Amino acid sequence: ILDAYNANPSSMAAALRSFAARPAPAEQARTVILGDMFELGATSAAEHQAVGALLAELQLTSAVLIGPLMQAAAEAHPAARYFADKAAAAGWLAQQPVAGQLILLKGSRGMGLETLLPLL
Repeated sequence: ILDAYNANPSSMAAALRSFAARPAPAEQARTVILGDMFELGATSAAEHQAVGALLAELQLTSAVLIGPLMQAAAEAHPAARYFADKAAAAGWLAQQPVAGQLILLKGSRGMGLETLLPLL
């Protein structure tokens, strides 16, 4: 699922909850790849941290967090893989077997997460 055109706290939470609730076989892995949410001002760190807390609550198979702002989410969800930039994440993703997984890519447009699709 590619939702990399826009991201704000409410759309991120809604997408994550919807993704977690989506019907799928129990054995099918669910992975989220999330990029920074831009233009949040003074609440940015707290909003990104809330994303990490929600991820921990939802207990998805794996979470990949990308961008300097997502570091706050990674601190709230230590099981997530954190990458400071998309290039570092791309290098790791290129080595991961994801065939058959249900994957959500979501982040602000400026993150350009759609460029990761060929690696998946």
